[in-house]
Amino acid sequence: MKFLPASGGSASYAYNMAIGLHRLGYDITVMAPNYSHRKMDDSSFPFKVKRLAWSGPQFGMFRLLFAALHLFIVYRKNKPDIIWTTSFAGCRVLGLLTNLKARFIGTVHGGGIHRRYPSKKLSNRFGDRLGLRFMMRADAIVTISEESKKIFADKLPYDIILNKLRLIYNSIDFDEGAFVSKVTALEKLPHLKTKQVILTVARLVSAKGHDVVIRALHILKFNHPDAVYIIVGEGVERPSLERLVKELHLEDRVFFAGYVNDEQLEMYYGVCDVFVMAGRWTSNFVEGFGLVYIEAGVRGKPVIGTRVGGIPEAIVENKSGFVIEPENPEALAEKISLLLTNESLRNDMSRFAFQHVKESFSNDVMAKHNASLLSELSKR
Repeated sequence: MKFLPASGGSASYAYNMAIGLHRLGYDITVMAPNYSHRKMDDSSFPFKVKRLAWSGPQFGMFRLLFAALHLFIVYRKNKPDIIWTTSFAGCRVLGLLTNLKARFIGTVHGGGIHRRYPSKKLSNRFGDRLGLRFMMRADAIVTISEESKKIFADKLPYDIILNKLRLIYNSIDFDEGAFVSKVTALEKLPHLKTKQVILTVARLVSAKGHDVVIRALHILKFNHPDAVYIIVGEGVERPSLERLVKELHLEDRVFFAGYVNDEQLEMYYGVCDVFVMAGRWTSNFVEGFGLVYIEAGVRGKPVIGTRVGGIPEAIVENKSGFVIEPENPEALAEKISLLLTNESLRNDMSRFAFQHVKESFSNDVMAKHNASLLSELSKR
């Protein structure tokens, strides 16, 4: 229920799972929403993609019903061996189809369980019951971090569910040939030639903590006059973030890039000196893992994250980056300053991050773990 060209970790996860299993020889069909505001050429994928009409987020609860109908039609035609949903919304869809004769697997990233059980909104409770129905029926439930497993144990302490949990860490599919050096990036972004660049790539929502980074930049304003903050992404918090920037007189230091394509994103990663996402707990969301730290790390960028959700599992503390307490712009400013002033430390973290991600979080690693789970289920 979330897939490219949507942004966010769960959309990337769905793509990474599909491409990884496809490369191992599995016959993959992805069923995904048809996004009205953003299109892409699905023929570019090496696996089949079926877009579901009326299943985008703008249709609310009705999208679950439409998606279930489409999935039932595809099931009748193709008789898949495995139906694997890659988000909590997908779990709710499959909660309507528990009688289908296929193996059910669901990946739950943590945020959906965190905010939905128990749900405070009466309108959400029907969907939550569907999600629980799916989890009772599922053959396996994949979590993407130890923290996600703890959320399950806290919110849904049912042995029938907890005994199905499998931890398979998130991964990324990357092409080193597409990475851009700082020299090349500066040719396209010449206005940043004399700047030290702090970067965040994330939806503009409260849980991502952009405001904390802006406040940290304000603290750094005098000791690091060349430091700038680039925010890649879009979301509901942009107006309030722009007001904060104006209030702190940082208009010439903070740049909102909005949604960017892959080529533009590589330019911003290329020009970046330090990657930061100061995540926080909110009632609606918690970071299940923090895939974006891995994406920055494989590009050789030292990262700074917070001790929230699964974020610490994506960072090797003091080696690929730093982990600080949330809601602490002073501590964040201190770590950013350390990295901006210590080129040797930056380079050491850069080399470690690149190697660590290649060895632990490449798509091949996740695909092998996913294939192992499929093999296990096929023997039952």
